[in-house]
Amino acid sequence: MPQDRILIVDDDPSVLAAAAGALRDLGYIVAVADSAQDAMAIVSRESFDLVMVGDTVPDLDAAALVQQARCLNPNASAVTMTNRASAATGLRPASAASRLVLAKPFDTDDLKATVSQALEKRDVTTEGLRLRTLMPLFEVSSALMSEVKLDRLFDLIVDIVKRETNADRVSLMVLDESTQQLSIEAAVGLPGDIVSSTRAVVGQGIAGSVAQSGEALLLNGAVDHAWAEQGEPITSAICVPLKVKGRVIGVLNSSNIVREGSFSRSDLDMMTILAGQAAIAIENARLFEELAAKQAALEQLLGELLRAQEEERQRISTEIHDSVAQLMVSASYHTQSSSALLAQSKFDRAREEAEFATKIIGKCVKELRGIVTELYPPALSELGLLGALQENVEYFRRETGVACRIVSTTLPEQLSPVQEMVIYRVVQEALNNVLKHAQATEAQISLDTNDGEITVEISDNGKGFDAAGAGRTKPQYGRVGLLNMRSRAQMLGGNLNIEARPGGGTKVILTIPRASPDNLSRNSQPSVKGGSG
Repeated sequence: MPQDRILIVDDDPSVLAAAAGALRDLGYIVAVADSAQDAMAIVSRESFDLVMVGDTVPDLDAAALVQQARCLNPNASAVTMTNRASAATGLRPASAASRLVLAKPFDTDDLKATVSQALEKRDVTTEGLRLRTLMPLFEVSSALMSEVKLDRLFDLIVDIVKRETNADRVSLMVLDESTQQLSIEAAVGLPGDIVSSTRAVVGQGIAGSVAQSGEALLLNGAVDHAWAEQGEPITSAICVPLKVKGRVIGVLNSSNIVREGSFSRSDLDMMTILAGQAAIAIENARLFEELAAKQAALEQLLGELLRAQEEERQRISTEIHDSVAQLMVSASYHTQSSSALLAQSKFDRAREEAEFATKIIGKCVKELRGIVTELYPPALSELGLLGALQENVEYFRRETGVACRIVSTTLPEQLSPVQEMVIYRVVQEALNNVLKHAQATEAQISLDTNDGEITVEISDNGKGFDAAGAGRTKPQYGRVGLLNMRSRAQMLGGNLNIEARPGGGTKVILTIPRASPDNLSRNSQPSVKGGSG
């Protein structure tokens, strides 16, 4: 069609003039050359859709000219121009790359028909290449949608590349970002010992250089590689990076050990496109595996939390039964006794029984207040986070004799109610564990904000414990309390770490994002102004 670019090469000026004029009149962009040197210079710097070559140009290698033209345009077509006498005798095209012959001298109709046929052939070839490219892309895309197992996905990718490039060997290498090394995860045509032992350092060797630069390589001719001692030299290779969002995650390799120069630019283009789709498939499979692992961990955590909740309910039930309920029963006995003594006019003894009942009821109220405070601290809404924590610390110090204090209180100016509750509960639970397990004489609390995070540390100088053993079901480590603290931290997208060793005290470190998640901060108002205190 018009705007296609055509190069005409012939040593007959009349042929050049006639062909160029007719084709330009048809709307084509035409360049001409009357020597082999000029023709080679032109195709080295300009791209053409069609090259028309006269078979009488001195020193012209038509096949080399067409090959050079296809370096810039792999789909370029070719026509050989020859005299009528030669054409009539069945002369074959001068270039093996050209299947079309135009006899000289020619008229405009012959020229137009031959050029149209050549460009149509080019279009058919291009369409065939496009379909050839789209089919494996469709397969990789289908794998992306359906294959979520990394090992099977790796095998599928190398099988597709092997089929589409017809390579002797194909390997897929994955980058370990921590070690900056590539290892082979799937391969076709490689010995098993090479697959298992090969490691390529980023920046070293062919694969390492591609991983470092992020640029593909096409190598034809003898290729240096890590397996020369196997006695099978590589004659050609394609190495392309697997990239996701500009980040290299691996390298895809194709190589030949038999045929020389067997890879073309179109093979490189094919592998580059395949590598892009494969990288997306690999990243999605990784994300799916991570999601599955997180889901399994979440299910395990939920199970632990359900058990922890039941244990907590049992604890509260036992505490109420053993303290409040028993006190109320005792108060009831003293009240009944007082009533009976009054009926007998034994007023002094009746008064003593009533006073005993009053004292027991007072103790019962104190126990109930403690339980209510554990369930929901009224001081948090009345005094704010810092005030509630200070009240808790003073109560803890008074009741336990442990020297407990808040050493720093740098908090954001605004905290959501959920953030305040999480911080309060973690401090409360940590101090509860200090009381029950630490045998400490000192404890301190710090609340600080930096780099978009809030960090709360509760430390003591007690006997410590094996922190790794906290995951084992040992009640002396306060397993339920640790689970509760961790679940509260994770609810806000944070973490809770325990640093402890036998005889070295314990440190509980809560870290949560400064900004509360939207679903937890909705309609929330700060109940405390944080700052230095």
